[in-house]
Amino acid sequence: MTPAKNQLSIWPSDYELTHAVDVNYVAGMVQGRVPQVRFTYRPSASFNWALSIENPEQQLGSGVVTLPSCCAGDLAAQYNTGSNGLDVANAMPGIVSRAAFNEGKFLHVDAGGVLRVFRHTLKPYDETVKQAGGGVSVNARMTPGTKTVLFGQFAYGPGLGRYIGGLVPDVSITADGQIHPIRTGSWVVGGERRLTTHASAQFTTAGSMPTGATRSIPAAPTSASVIRAHPTAPTNRSTR
Repeated sequence: MTPAKNQLSIWPSDYELTHAVDVNYVAGMVQGRVPQVRFTYRPSASFNWALSIENPEQQLGSGVVTLPSCCAGDLAAQYNTGSNGLDVANAMPGIVSRAAFNEGKFLHVDAGGVLRVFRHTLKPYDETVKQAGGGVSVNARMTPGTKTVLFGQFAYGPGLGRYIGGLVPDVSITADGQIHPIRTGSWVVGGERRLTTHASAQFTTAGSMPTGATRSIPAAPTSASVIRAHPTAPTNRSTR
C-alpha cells in the first residue's frame, strides 16, 4: 500500500516517502504491514502488479475507543490496544493488491487496495462476530522537468486506520457487540525542487482523519510539514 516512485519494489529508496527523516511525522502516509509475503509481476517497465499477504493486527489504540461496559475486558484482549499486538486473534491476513503504470519518466501512477476481516467473540463464546473492511489508495508522481517533482497520495476506506500509521482506530464496537469499521481518509501532497547538485527543497502537507459517522471517535491529528534538505543534515518542522 505504500506509494512507489516508479516500479513496485521492496526497497525503501523506491518509495515516495518525502524528505522527512522520520516518516512518522507524515500523518497521511500509507504504510505496509510487515511481515508479509509478496508476489510481483513485472512484464515491462510500464506496468507492474503485486499481490501481498500481510500482518493484519486489528487495532483500537490506547484509550481512544470506549468499549461497551458489558464486555470491555473481553474486547480489549482481542484487539491491539497498545501492548498486545502479537496476541491479537486475527481472523485472516490482510490481502493487498496493487498495480503501477509509468509513462516514461514524466508520469507514474499506482493504485491498489486492501481487504481485511475483523473478528471477536463474547461470552458465552459460542458465536464469533466478523466484519469485513479495508480501503483503497492512489498515488501519482509527475516530473515536469529535470529538477521538479510533484506528487499526491490519497487513501480512503472503512477499517483502514492501521495502514495509516494507526492514527485512527480500525473499528468501533456497539453495545450489541457488532463491529463497525471506521471510515478513514488520508492525504500527502507536495512538491520537490532540486536547487543544486547538493541541495533540494520540498513542501509537503499531509493529514489523516475519520470521515462520516464515527461513533464518537475523536479525529486524528493532521499535519503540515515543511522539509528542507541540504548537504549537512535535513531538518523537519511539523505543526499539528
